Amino acid sequence: MSLFTPKTANFQDFYEKGRFLLVWRLNVVFVFIFAVLSLFYLDGNPLMLSFYIGSFLVSLMTLLLLYKCSGFYKAAYWIFNISASIIVSVSTIYVQEILHYADLIWMICIVTFAFVGSGKKAGVFFLIYHIGLLVWFILFGLNANIEALILHSRTQVLALLIEVVVSVLVFGYLIHQHLIFQDYARNKLIEINQELMRKNETNSFLLREVHHRVKNNLQIIVSMLKMQRDDLSSEESRQNFSDAINRIMIMSLVHDKLYNEKALSSSDLRIYINDLVNDIVRLSRDVSKDINVKVVCQLHETGAKTVVPLGLLLNELLTNSFKHAFLTSTEGEIEIRIEDSEGGRFTLMYSDSGNWKESSHFGFGLELIELLTDQMEGELHREGSRYEFTLTKLED
Repeated sequence: MSLFTPKTANFQDFYEKGRFLLVWRLNVVFVFIFAVLSLFYLDGNPLMLSFYIGSFLVSLMTLLLLYKCSGFYKAAYWIFNISASIIVSVSTIYVQEILHYADLIWMICIVTFAFVGSGKKAGVFFLIYHIGLLVWFILFGLNANIEALILHSRTQVLALLIEVVVSVLVFGYLIHQHLIFQDYARNKLIEINQELMRKNETNSFLLREVHHRVKNNLQIIVSMLKMQRDDLSSEESRQNFSDAINRIMIMSLVHDKLYNEKALSSSDLRIYINDLVNDIVRLSRDVSKDINVKVVCQLHETGAKTVVPLGLLLNELLTNSFKHAFLTSTEGEIEIRIEDSEGGRFTLMYSDSGNWKESSHFGFGLELIELLTDQMEGELHREGSRYEFTLTKLED
């Protein structure tokens, strides 16, 4: 421990330690400087002598209290700001025969000291106070000060020089300490951002691993259902099993694509929807029929919580079209349009050119479509084979 580096082992926080060292070191300097300046005015202006002696005593008392109790440093900032403001105010208002260069610099130091050591509210308070003091001096005291100016002795000039230089150095040290705080905060922010990036990469890897495992488990379920379907004698049961298998395969495709995608941006999402639709068509369409599927996707970025039910919804719509709309025709067209809306919503419009023949299978398909619409907090409007959905982007 030295005079300028007191013990700070009890401070765990960087800012607390920095503020304590700041007020300690400034009071050490003030004790020495104001003691010296008091000597210059022993035979001079008694009011100025009282200012310097008062500043010396306040600094010495504050230093002793800081030595006894380091936690006193917060109060030390207020003691300095208030006492210094009083001394500067009295000097500015009542001492008219001297130039107030040092007082102006001390005002700047007090305000800066308040911002750095006591926070924004204290800084604003002392800023407003000293601006008011300057306004009063310029409007009501400046002319009287000019008229009352007298020649200074060499001793007084030297004292003024010392005070001005010290006040400028104090201001520079305050700015230096503020920059140290800023650098520390910036480095901490960089460190935290890097840690968040590492955690995000880990979470992304774990999420892809989850999708990968879900996809594998779904494929196992599909294989088991296919084996059980082959043992069924009822054609209706076989068809129901085939529908269930198809839905599970679509869920597997959704998770497979999410596993391979790091993020679904605007451009990626359009490619993703097109690929997903193509996969559904490949699984559902009769190869002997020429069915053209047109997809227009203008949906902006969204997440897996929206994409999974959206993929299942598209699967039900396409499957129903292939099963019920093109039984008697060998060609046709299906149009899918997805557009972004305001307030976290988007619109899905679906239509086909086929001739519909309702069946018992379609009843469950429509029920599932309505269920998926509710899951996506949406609304459904249907006219024949034309659907219009207003859906919500669900947050992951």
